[in-house]
Amino acid sequence: MNTPQLEILICTIDDRIHRTTLVPLQPTPGVAYLIAWQQTREYIEKTGTTQPPTADGLIPPPKELQRRDDIRIVTMLGEGIARNRNLALQHAQGELLLIADDDCRYQPAYFERIIEAFQAYPEADIITFKAINEKKVSQHFYADHTYTYQHRPRFTYVCSWEIAMRRSAKLPRFDERFGLGAPFLGCGEEEVFVHEAWRNGLQVRFVPQVVVETTEIHTGVRFLTNQAVQRAKGAVLYRMHGRLGATLRCLKAAALLPCSAPRWAILKEMLSGIRYMADAKE
Repeated sequence: MNTPQLEILICTIDDRIHRTTLVPLQPTPGVAYLIAWQQTREYIEKTGTTQPPTADGLIPPPKELQRRDDIRIVTMLGEGIARNRNLALQHAQGELLLIADDDCRYQPAYFERIIEAFQAYPEADIITFKAINEKKVSQHFYADHTYTYQHRPRFTYVCSWEIAMRRSAKLPRFDERFGLGAPFLGCGEEEVFVHEAWRNGLQVRFVPQVVVETTEIHTGVRFLTNQAVQRAKGAVLYRMHGRLGATLRCLKAAALLPCSAPRWAILKEMLSGIRYMADAKE
């Protein structure tokens, strides 16, 4: 297959591989899919298969995914969404790349919008877009105008399935200390990725166009109840603002929490995330 104009990088783990069969559209010229499939040891041990293992000793992909020329599958042992994103980037071949998960759904117009956006902004290395849920409602707050990363409005953030990029750009790696499956920081890998790209000189822009439908809830919405997410907030702020800036922002965030929230416990976790990153740097 020739180099695709747009490649969808679908990350999945264990038996969620079967969900990915619903992601690809009918074969479309210029569009291809790469599935990055993580397998945990527990999954391999409990899953019986009559097919011979791959060269790495992993379970072969479902046959229905191997029948299409526009779908490639790479596998790895382990877990951690950031590790899987890096696996996908390592094997990507498209001119333009779109981050995806196994519950993302698309329409042909969405792919056309991505390609047109990069044509409209040839200086952009990364463009972030909008996502909607199954009820066609925006996944979170989005501005109604385009902007560059350095001029982003307050209270805006990015989710992984909203990120498209040029493969030719000098892209950073996803920080594998962040995200689902990481041992201490439960989210934030996409925010750190985009920030690092911008800090390294890449041009990052938001375009207010819907390019994906997903039932997935952004991990950050679990902030009030999930300690790993709370720690990740402190760690992300550290990466973006340094230790003092992150500490001040965590204090402000704790002060603005609802009265019913355990403010001091949450603040403690956010500060723990800052210390985690500061200790790693030292």
